[in-house]
Amino acid sequence: MGRSKITETDEQISQRKTIGILLRMIRAAMGWSMRDLAHYLGWSHTVIAKLEIGTIRINPAKMEELMALFDTCGVKYKADEKGIHVTISPEIIQELHKTHGLTWPLDQ
Repeated sequence: MGRSKITETDEQISQRKTIGILLRMIRAAMGWSMRDLAHYLGWSHTVIAKLEIGTIRINPAKMEELMALFDTCGVKYKADEKGIHVTISPEIIQELHKTHGLTWPLDQ
């Protein structure tokens, strides 16, 4: 028997993709590879890759770990009924601009 398919709302998909963008942004600002971040979190690098492109959902325990990472790196993330709210420290924005020429919102 196969797994039953879980349907996600547009809001859930948007949140998942936003988390991936933030994770990639933090990694870039810190100069980390996917393997570096995976080692830091104690996760597999394939999980990091899938999170960054938004192809997997994250369980609550891993979400708590990500929120702690975001907080440590100066990124505040909150999703509620009004939408997704992100605040990024000026230091992270400056580092992204200096090292990668990126601006916030991230260049698409």
